Amino acid sequence: MIRFVKKLDSKNNEIGVSLEIEFGGKQAYLPSISFDQSNDSMIALKNQIEDCLNISEIKDKFECSTEVAYEIIDFHLHNKKCTNCSLKFKNCYNCIYKYTDDIQNYLYRKYLTLGWNETKISKEISENSRKIKKEHETYSECKYNYKYNKIYPCHGKNKYCYECVFVCQSPLERKLFMGLAPKFPNVELQKRINKDGTSYNYPDKVIRANILTFPDFYISENNKKICIYADGFTYHNKEEKQVIHDNNIDRKLQKLGYTVLRFSTKEITNGLAEVIDTISDTVDD
Repeated sequence: MIRFVKKLDSKNNEIGVSLEIEFGGKQAYLPSISFDQSNDSMIALKNQIEDCLNISEIKDKFECSTEVAYEIIDFHLHNKKCTNCSLKFKNCYNCIYKYTDDIQNYLYRKYLTLGWNETKISKEISENSRKIKKEHETYSECKYNYKYNKIYPCHGKNKYCYECVFVCQSPLERKLFMGLAPKFPNVELQKRINKDGTSYNYPDKVIRANILTFPDFYISENNKKICIYADGFTYHNKEEKQVIHDNNIDRKLQKLGYTVLRFSTKEITNGLAEVIDTISDTVDD
C-alpha cells in the first residue's frame, strides 16, 4: 500500500507530508516534504511505483479499488500456490475473495485450467466440493498414504483431489495415482489416443469411431510417451478375450511410438514403491 501521511507540528498543524509504503508485510517511509516545497515530486514518485506494480491495470481488470489491487499483489507474495500459477492476474479476484474455502479455491483454479467458464464453475463447485469433503472424511487414503509400510498424511489433499475423486475409476487407480502424482506432477489421466496416433485430453468427448484407447495414466517426458494401465487383476485371472484385446492394443500403441506398462492389483497393492520405480526407470531409460 502506498499512501500519503500528514506531518504535524507540536500544535497539530499540518506542516508537510511523507510517503508511506507498506508492501509484503514491511513498511518504509520516504523523507517528508514541507508544504512550502513542491509536492509534485512525491505524487510523481507514487504514480511511478504504482505503474511498476501495474496497479491501474489490476484495478481496471477486476474493477476494484487501489486498496484491493494491493491486497491482490500482497496475496501473491504470501501464497506458495501463486508461485507457478498459470492464472496469475487473470482470475485473482474470485480466487482470493469469492472462493475462500480451501477445497472450493482449489476446484476453482482447477476448473479454470480445464477451460470451464464462470457460469459452469458456480453451478458445479458447491456440490463437487461437498463430494470431496465427504471423501476426506470417509476414504482411508485421504487420511493416510501408505508407503514402505509406514503411515504418512496424504500429500495430495487439495492438490490432486479432482483427479482422485472424479477421474480415477477405481480405488486401485487412486492408489497408483497418489504414488505417481508427487514424482510426475504432469501425469495425465484418461488420455484419449486415436487409431492414427493423435491424442487429446480428458474430459474432451470420446469419438468412438476414432478412439484406440484411453490409458489410465499417461506420462510424456524425455521424449517418451508412456501409457500406464492398472489392470485390476493378474494375467492368469484375465479371460482369454481380454488378454487378446489388451495385447492388440499394446502392439498398436507400440507401433505408434508409445511405451506400454501394465500393473496388476497385487503389484500396486503390495509393491507400490517398486511399481513407481519401474515407471521412473522407464522414463529415465
